[in-house]
Amino acid sequence: GQLAKSPEELKEMTWGKRNRSQIQHPFTKQFPKLLAKLINFPERPLAGDGLVVRVNKPTNGASMRMVIDLSDFKNSRFSQPGGQSGYFLSPHYQDLFESWYLGRGVGFESTEMESYQLITPSQN
Repeated sequence: GQLAKSPEELKEMTWGKRNRSQIQHPFTKQFPKLLAKLINFPERPLAGDGLVVRVNKPTNGASMRMVIDLSDFKNSRFSQPGGQSGYFLSPHYQDLFESWYLGRGVGFESTEMESYQLITPSQN
């Protein structure tokens, strides 16, 4: 296909416009678009590609990245594109997305538990 109709349009073309995150909950294909938009992750421009170290493609990428500091484990970091919970109503459903997107990561160790959620089957 044609990349641009005129050379001026080339200035506006970036890899991130073509390579954008499209992280979707597996159930949202069955949901109305408005509800799916609330549950799916924000669409963002991505660096990388499928054949480089920073693997990022619209619907496929690194499920986890980590750096382990062998001299001091407290400096070790990890990131993942989702959150600490796969339950879309949890406040931790997308809580790690931003650090993954920015390539910052979060520490492995935690000194205290901030919250928890207990899910039990109904007794019907």
